[in-house]
Amino acid sequence: MSTPPGSSPGTAAKVASDPPASPPPALSRFPLGPRAAYGAAVLAGLLYWMAFPGKLDLGAWHGLLGLVAFVPLWLAMQGQTPKRALWVGVLAGATMNIAGFTWMLTMLRVFSGFPWYLCLVFVVLVCTYQGGRFGLMGWLFGRASARGWPAALVFVAAFAVSELAYPLLFPWYFAATAYQLPALWQTAELGGPILVGSILVGVNVALAEPLVARLDRQRPRVLRMVVPLAVLGLALAFAAVRIPQVDRRAQAAEAVHVGVVQGNLGLIEKREEPAESLRRHLELTNGLKERGVEFAVWSESSVSMIFPERGYGGMMREQFTRSIGMPAIFGSVLFSEGGLQQQLYNTALSIDARGDVTGRYDKEFLLAFGEYLPLGDTFPKLYEWSPNSGRFTPGTTVDPLPITLNGTTHPVSALICYEDILPSFTNHVVAVARPDLLVNMSNDAWFGDSSEPWEHLALAQLRAVEHRRYLVRSTNSGVSAIVDPVGRVMVHGRTFDAEALDAVVHWLHDGTVYEALGDTPWILLTAVLFAAAFVRRRTLPVAAAVLTVACSSSSAPSRAADAAASEAGLPDAAADAATHEAAAPADAGLCPAIAAVDFGGPSCDGCTAERCCPVATTCYTLDDAGGNSYCAVLAQCLAQCVMDEVDDGGADAEASCSADCQSEYGKGNAEFQAMQACLVAQCTNEAGTAPCNN
Repeated sequence: MSTPPGSSPGTAAKVASDPPASPPPALSRFPLGPRAAYGAAVLAGLLYWMAFPGKLDLGAWHGLLGLVAFVPLWLAMQGQTPKRALWVGVLAGATMNIAGFTWMLTMLRVFSGFPWYLCLVFVVLVCTYQGGRFGLMGWLFGRASARGWPAALVFVAAFAVSELAYPLLFPWYFAATAYQLPALWQTAELGGPILVGSILVGVNVALAEPLVARLDRQRPRVLRMVVPLAVLGLALAFAAVRIPQVDRRAQAAEAVHVGVVQGNLGLIEKREEPAESLRRHLELTNGLKERGVEFAVWSESSVSMIFPERGYGGMMREQFTRSIGMPAIFGSVLFSEGGLQQQLYNTALSIDARGDVTGRYDKEFLLAFGEYLPLGDTFPKLYEWSPNSGRFTPGTTVDPLPITLNGTTHPVSALICYEDILPSFTNHVVAVARPDLLVNMSNDAWFGDSSEPWEHLALAQLRAVEHRRYLVRSTNSGVSAIVDPVGRVMVHGRTFDAEALDAVVHWLHDGTVYEALGDTPWILLTAVLFAAAFVRRRTLPVAAAVLTVACSSSSAPSRAADAAASEAGLPDAAADAATHEAAAPADAGLCPAIAAVDFGGPSCDGCTAERCCPVATTCYTLDDAGGNSYCAVLAQCLAQCVMDEVDDGGADAEASCSADCQSEYGKGNAEFQAMQACLVAQCTNEAGTAPCNN
């Protein structure tokens, strides 16, 4: 090895002959190999599915599954190329969907009329497509983290962007896994379900850090644990303040005793016996009147007879509405007359105490395969192949339904079927209608006695928190419920039982931050993250940290190295290199110690200390014998560049990256030269000799 400038030959010889101050850095176990990564993805999908409500119910402990469901996925995506991270995500998402959406098979068999094996193939295809949400998350994480952006922050941001940007046939949100823990939901009034889910994913990252550090052969990164847990603490503190505030606000508002009717009629029975449906609903409503209920809500298409658009109010009053005897909201089907094709509308109607119709809302978001067939208007033949599928027309307005009690009229917004699990749509409805109460009318009998009705309720509960209003849900076969503005279920029914529920709720009209901003912050985050996926982060701050380590006092080298590496967010190889450099004996003099470090390891075989970088598979020729501080900086550049080149299909990535990184951190870079000057000055002070070039 050449004698470093600024030191005597005797000193250099002594340092060169000294044993290394610490063993070579151990090799990280990241990225995981294909089997381990895909196995972890499957485990993540299963944990995600188990965290949702269903047959497995662990009470409040159930919600804690959401705090660890993303741990295997975080491990599986560490260090993977964007392409591999994408497929890891798709597998995790497909696993979760196939396990959690088994009820889709029942729905398809009932409505499509196709053989079970064709329905099964279609379910697998749909679930795999829906799993693409995780694939998008993985791809964004792989690209942005490979370009030097902080991995933990990118992981959480990629989750948020995937929940916003990926289109789904059957939507869901990770926030619903906390359905047993309303305290974790209260930030929904600030940022909707995506904010709640992002906080939960951050906690996953924090809890996983000890395991990540163990596999990575390094100490846990303190910030990765402290920051997400601190955010969780702030969210819980916010809940501790807001829950009592909302409760007091609700109790001070005007009250109304509301009742919910769950008729429990079979899908075929509703069509073939409309009179029985009316009889059952009227009987249950009479029971509610005896309990002092002032206002009733029936389920979607509870009135299964079809009425024409013209004159339906008078016809309904003549047949049944005057018998209800109180203001009510119910579901029916209307059809338009004339034109080439009859149009059907899935409608919610409100009536006053006399039975006169006072308002109408036609469902806007129709359920695929149940209420329409995708591409059915383009290929009408599909409706012949699937005769049980509906052919409804979406509505065009979101006007509220007026309910008048004690001389005061209150606007009520009705959400039909799965419109109540669409936060952006509900936000639009509330912005337009400014309701005092939210009502949902559903018919989940299509999905059988499965987990779907409970999943639907958990997803719907969040709307009450986002808008700080009561939510009254009436379903045909369960789960009917009344939810307070904090997201707590005040009362709920069972599945596939005819029953009536009631509770005292309050008319509320308060606004929230989420109502005002909607998903705008998440749209901005999406733009930023996609930019980060294509723009490489400047690594000069990392170079500064490495040289700061080199310039630190050798009396506490290990602490200085750890602090600087952690602050800069160094990748494993560069962090290990910086720590190893700073661990040289104090009496050796800093410059000779840096020059004498041998990084070791199989990747450095045949390389001199000045020419070897821990992430390299070959020896790189540097255009300045800058020593190993330079090497650690170059390691960061190479780690990003090689991954970028391979992902983009570039040939001879290492040679290309070597030239690029040498150019970026070469003699011509004034900032790098300025940082080298710091090292020179420190070497001069410690060694007491002429300036060196290390």
